[in-house]
Formats: sequence, C-alpha cells, structure tokens
Amino acid sequence: MEEIPWQPSSAEPRCVWEPCIRLKVLLALLALTLVGGARFVFLDNHETKWLILNFGYWLIAGTTALYGLFLWKRLRAADWSRECWKIHRIGLASIGVCALFLQVHEQRGYKVLFDEFAIAGVARNMHFDHEASYSTSAHYFNGHLFMFDSSVDKRPFFFAFLLSLVHDLTGYREANAFYLNAALATVLLALIYLLGFRLAGVRAGCLGVFLFTGLPLLAQNATGGGFELLNLVMICVLLLTAADYLNSPETEGLDLLVLTAVLLSQARYESILYTLVVPAVMLCKWLRTRRAGLTWFSAVSPLLMFPPLLVNKVFLDQPAFFQTKPGGDAFSLVNLPDNFAHAVYYLFDPNLNSTNSLLLSSAGIIALVFLIVLLVRNFARGSNLRPNDVVLALVLLIVLANTALTQCYFWGYWDDPMVSRFSLPFQLMMALAILRVLQEFWIRRPIPRQVLFVAGAWIVFMAAPSAARRYSSDSNVTCREYAWFHDYLATKSPTETLSVAASSLGPILQNYPAIPFIRAQIYKWQLKACLEGQFYREILVLQRFKIDEKTGKLVETGSSHLGDGFVLQTLAETHFRPNVVSRISRLIDVKGDLKPPPHFDEEKFPFADDDALVEHLLKKLP
Repeated sequence: MEEIPWQPSSAEPRCVWEPCIRLKVLLALLALTLVGGARFVFLDNHETKWLILNFGYWLIAGTTALYGLFLWKRLRAADWSRECWKIHRIGLASIGVCALFLQVHEQRGYKVLFDEFAIAGVARNMHFDHEASYSTSAHYFNGHLFMFDSSVDKRPFFFAFLLSLVHDLTGYREANAFYLNAALATVLLALIYLLGFRLAGVRAGCLGVFLFTGLPLLAQNATGGGFELLNLVMICVLLLTAADYLNSPETEGLDLLVLTAVLLSQARYESILYTLVVPAVMLCKWLRTRRAGLTWFSAVSPLLMFPPLLVNKVFLDQPAFFQTKPGGDAFSLVNLPDNFAHAVYYLFDPNLNSTNSLLLSSAGIIALVFLIVLLVRNFARGSNLRPNDVVLALVLLIVLANTALTQCYFWGYWDDPMVSRFSLPFQLMMALAILRVLQEFWIRRPIPRQVLFVAGAWIVFMAAPSAARRYSSDSNVTCREYAWFHDYLATKSPTETLSVAASSLGPILQNYPAIPFIRAQIYKWQLKACLEGQFYREILVLQRFKIDEKTGKLVETGSSHLGDGFVLQTLAETHFRPNVVSRISRLIDVKGDLKPPPHFDEEKFPFADDDALVEHLLKKLP
C-alpha cells in the first residue's frame, strides 16, 4: 500500500463528524464502562476465575474466528500477482533459509519452566475439555486419564488457544508446542521482511531478516514452548495494520486494527498496554483528515477486552503469582539501576555463550538515538510525517514503557537465561530502527550489498556457534532435569506408573498420571493404597538434591520438597551441575499417620451398585 505523506487537511477548517458518530462514541463509552466495572468493581477473584474457567475458551475462540475473517478479507485484497512473487523471490528465499537455520542448532524442548509447562497444560485442557485451565493431578482409571485439581493460570492464553487448535487439527502431541513456535518464527521473519520492504525495498527487508536471525535468543525461543514469538508476531501485525488504517480512506482497516490489538493484549502480561495504540492512531487520523469516523464494530470492541482484563485481575490480585520473597515488592524503582546495568551488559556481551547479538545491539542503539531525533524533528516541524513513522513512534513508546516496567521488576536481569526473553520486543525495535535510519541515508538508492553481506556473515560466524553451544538453554537445570525424567518415563507403561514430582505437569503432558509433592504429603494413606497394587504397579519420584557446602551431605532442594515419611529406592541419578544431584526413585513404603478419614471407613461391602463401588475406589486415589 502506497504511503501517504502526513499533511493535515486545510480544505476543511472544522472537523466533520460522520453520521451516527455521537451514538457510536456513546456506545464505546458504555462498553468501556461495563468492562472496566467488571474488572475493577463488580467481580471478586473467585467469580473472575469461574468466568475464565467456563467461558475463557469460547471468548478467545470467538475473537480469533472474527480476526480470521477480517484478516482473510485484507489478504484477499493484497497483490498476489506473478509480478509480486517475482519481486519478492529473494526475500522469500531469505525467509526460508533463515527460518530453517533457527531450527538447526537449538534442540526442541521447554526452555523456561514452569511457565511453558503451564501454557502447554492450558492448551491440553482447551483441547480435551474446552476449559481455560491446567490440571495439577491426573490418574488413570477405567482405561482413561482423568484430570483433577484444575487451576486458572495467571498467563494470557492466546498462545495456549492456538496450540489447542494445532492439537484439534493434528492430534494431541506434546511436541506441537515446538512446531507451532517454529511456524511462528517463520511468520515473524516474513513480517519483519514486509516491514523492511515497506520502508526501503527488498534489500531492507532481507537485512531485517538477517539482523534478527543473527540473534541467538530468537533461535532459543523458536525451538521452545513459550509465547514470546507470538507476542512479537502480533506487534509486527499491529505495526502493519495501523499503517494500513492511516493510509486507507475513512474507517477502512479499523476493525482489523482493533482486533489485532485485542489479541496482542492476550499474548503476554504487559502487552495489554498496546491497546493504547489504537485510540492514539484513530486520533491522529481524525486530526489529519479532519473527519471523525468510527465503525459499529469498533464501538462495541471494548467488550472484547473482557478476557485479558479478567486474566490481568487474577494475576494482580494474587501476590504469590509474582514469586517474590516474603516482604519484597514485585516492582520498585530500587531495582532499576541494577537491572539496567545487567541489561547493558547483556546487550553488549561479546561472549559466545550469551544469546545476544553484539551487531544488533551496537547498530540498534545508535539507530534508536537517530530515530528518536528524526521523529522528534519531523513531529516538531509538522511536515514529512509518514504513517509508518507515526505508528513506529507510538509502538516504540509502548515498548519502552514495557521495558522500563520490566526493569523495575525484582527479577529483571536480562543476562539471566530465564529473563533474557523480556528483551525481545526491545530488540525488535532496534532492528526496525536500523532499517528506518538506513532508509533516511539511502533515500533514492537501495541499501548497499555490503551491509547485507555483513549481516549474513554475522549469522554464519557468530550466531551459529553461539546457538550451537546452547549454553543458556543447558544452564537451566529444571528443563534438563524434566527432559531426563521424560525420557525415563517413556520406557514405562502410562497405565501402571504414577509420577510424583515438584511439578506434575511434565508427566501429565506426556499423558502419564502424576501428582505434585504437596498432594503426596497430604494424602499419604491414598499413596499407601496405591502401593498395595490396586491402581499402579510402580510409583516414581523425581527429586533434586544439593550438596551442602559445609557438611557435604545431600539436602533436598527445588521449588518444593517431598519431605519425610517416604521410603524410597534409588533407580537413577545424574548431575546437571557438579553440586546438584537429580534422582529418580521408586516409592516402596509410606510412614506416618495412614488412617483413612472416618467417612471412608464407614463405606464397606456390600455396596448398593457398581457406581457406588467405583466412587469408593476413586477416593483411594491421592
């Protein structure tokens, strides 16, 4: 779409209001009041969770279906001629080669635990039960794996819903999460190419693809099970749809822009702030054209913010979700200086063990400074403003705000392998800033081939060995530990083996019965019943121990502990760090108070019917 220079209309001195605009604005305000009242006034935490559990799946499904219709309409209007394919053949080849490169060195698997377990668990329940929840306990009974103790997750569930669709279309497989991210990585590169092409042609698009492929952090997430790439994809789509709306007549493209922002708000916790881009872009267009326009759909669209606001309420209303230390604040300006120092260190770390790109960071920071100066100058003059610049400035403001927010977080060291992913939106902005600044320097001629050669050489000589080392991925003991347990469980029968671990989600995602440590501690008498052979032939326990630096003895560690009262037989041990021992054991006995509750003892033979007997046996499951 050809970009129209930003020139305020002087033909009409006063703003022209389209028919029914006042009614539409009133409707939008009413929708905002309803959603805001539900989020902040009317609903308590229990009611919020009930709504998410029972209606979350259908709300996100409806929103996604609507988005698919609007997106299909926009894609049909695009140029798909043979000449178009000919123009972009080099770009398409670059996207394909780089997408393949992202899958070569990093091993597919979970990279951030237990976040990715929870996301995959929600997707599993969405697939089987159409519930926006994950289960922490599961048992085989009567030939089926039954889920128990469903919980509402603190994370937005757009990625989980897409993953559930993959399960629906191809069958349930744990690896579908990794294949979905591989596809999203390809889409992301294609969108970066398109953004670059709109700025400065084919070479700029290819350069954007090369620069971001040269970021090892991208390869790590392209082979993982998290929602980071979906967040980046939706940010890129927001940039494109907002620019299209500004370049289109009247309200054309507004509905697609609104739905893009709504779904982006359900990609990551802080992405809800990107919805502010929509009213800002609308206001800019109204001021530019002196015509105020609003569609009926966009007027009622605030109602679609119901799911992300409910999830946001669940997250913020439970301090335990922040995983802070007792008495500590999740966000504080006190954390900013230290986090900022670690962010700078991460961005410019020359070590190949890091997942950063020194090329992208060095050129990107310089480009961001130039871009900010350029945008401020153009906005001050009020001339030569392009829709792409307006949209880029607005999205950049949100990215910087979110970056500042994460820099105030108590756990915000970017050089921590678990936290590096927080930097991805900022690194995307650096890549786009480079393309925009190069466009300013090479206005009437294409970007030199030498620049593309440097970016390509960086992928081969720097990004490839860094990704091949997998230092950041391998430094996560929890991920390697559960991958090891995953392989061990694969040799066992799922109907005859119960797993007990700090997180039961790992085995459950494999379709194995499992319970967490906390249930094992509470329901010891049921575990004893399982040992008597009524349900399982074997109960496996996964534990982690640390060698005490003072006594040299093994001390149980990890997110939670099994505790005392369990007699275990060691089956396998391994060291993922010199001072850490991961152990798989067989539970052979349970000690302590094993007396069943009185109401259970009162249930004795003979039972009224088969259903009563089955219900009695189910109560023996821990």
